[in-house]
Amino acid sequence: MGASQNKLVIYKSKSGFTKRYAEWIAELLRCDIVSYEERLSVSLSDYDMIIYGGGIYAGTINGISWLESMLPSFADKSVVVFATGATPQDSPAVEQMLKQNFSSSRWDGVQVFYLQSGISYEKMGFVNKIKMKIFQSIVKKNEGKNSETLKRIQRSFDLSKKTDVKPLVAFCQGDLSRSSLRRLES
Repeated sequence: MGASQNKLVIYKSKSGFTKRYAEWIAELLRCDIVSYEERLSVSLSDYDMIIYGGGIYAGTINGISWLESMLPSFADKSVVVFATGATPQDSPAVEQMLKQNFSSSRWDGVQVFYLQSGISYEKMGFVNKIKMKIFQSIVKKNEGKNSETLKRIQRSFDLSKKTDVKPLVAFCQGDLSRSSLRRLES
């Protein structure tokens, strides 16, 4: 892995958070970027590194099944995944979600990053708004009506920061090894 690699950022974004992070990553890496919908318009074989980003919806990274289906054809590439979501970075739920999405041995060698973003009810579709209402009811039942989590998820918020992509960018540039990342995460 190194700075000379030809990199591509592919992102799937519903509310704009993942797109913003993808744009920041592409800017800092000075690499190409395409939306998930445009991914078939580029020759993926032209790239040495694929960086895929998707928002987390109901515990699943948006578009991750496509990426998993592509892993055999990416055997000669470096693959990096970033997931965005409203859950705080240090929450045990983040680790659980990552394990749920990356349980197969097919993911060996793929580096994964989580970037906290937010919630945008204004950009959310009807079905996702209903899911959030159900989730709010569950949180209220389990944690009580004064729960910090409940207060946080009742309104739109944005906690995305450009500085949050620094470890991912450093990794993609070859400045951080997997072992360094493990020490940083501990």
